[in-house]
Amino acid sequence: MFENKNFLLMNKVITLLFWVAVGANYALGLPAPIGPALALAGPLIFAAHIVEVLVFFVKYRTASKAVMPDAVQILIFGVFHFKPIIDKSKAA
Repeated sequence: MFENKNFLLMNKVITLLFWVAVGANYALGLPAPIGPALALAGPLIFAAHIVEVLVFFVKYRTASKAVMPDAVQILIFGVFHFKPIIDKSKAA
């Protein structure tokens, strides 16, 4: 499912739009029902991405050539950046 690079790119764009919406919600206070939903979903997804970064540092940092930039991208995009690194480490 994640093998298609266009699929990963499309989902990275969608994820970035989600983070823009979360930021807009905190800056502008979007109306219900989207505002409260983003106020709840944003921190929950950010926490999940922190867990992914921790897993990345523990298990897959040797598969990465640029550990810190990859960690930041995992923090933003989550599995859509993490999955190709996992696949690369399994192939090696």
